Amino acid sequence: MKIRKNRQGQTLLELLIVAGIAGVVIAVVVILFTKNTTFFQRMQVRTQIMFESRACMDTILNRLRSGMARTLVINTPDATSPPNSQVVFDLQSPLPSGATFYTIYLASGTVYAQEGALQAPKALASNVTGLMFTGNFNDPAIVAVTLRIDAPYDTTNDPSHVSTLIIPNQVVHMVESP
Repeated sequence: MKIRKNRQGQTLLELLIVAGIAGVVIAVVVILFTKNTTFFQRMQVRTQIMFESRACMDTILNRLRSGMARTLVINTPDATSPPNSQVVFDLQSPLPSGATFYTIYLASGTVYAQEGALQAPKALASNVTGLMFTGNFNDPAIVAVTLRIDAPYDTTNDPSHVSTLIIPNQVVHMVESP
């Protein structure tokens, strides 16, 4: 007669092997998730600043196109702002608000646009570290605009944890003054 062993359940060795494999798989997933979380945070911030910078630059260029070239004044708003980070110019036609001139400037890391003197400034972009307007001495109607945004992608305040976007020398042709 043969004695049959009736095996029910798993042995301790089998349970330890399964637990070890599961532990390795969980560790790999956690490592990949944490590394990809940083990547996705960076990509989300990058997408946001690309959208914000494009909207800001479009507004600046559209307003400059409707401005009279001979009235353009490029200056620095205050000692804490980068050089040539403000423009003031008269508009060819008044805006619906009644404003006849327009101001665009960088202050405390935010680009603002202001219609006339009575309207409140409107924020166009934040985390801006550079805005520069450059005129052309040969043709005062030509203006180049450069924008730089450095947005942090986490809350560590580590200078290496920023996403940088630079839009160099967008050239616009203003309206000639009569």
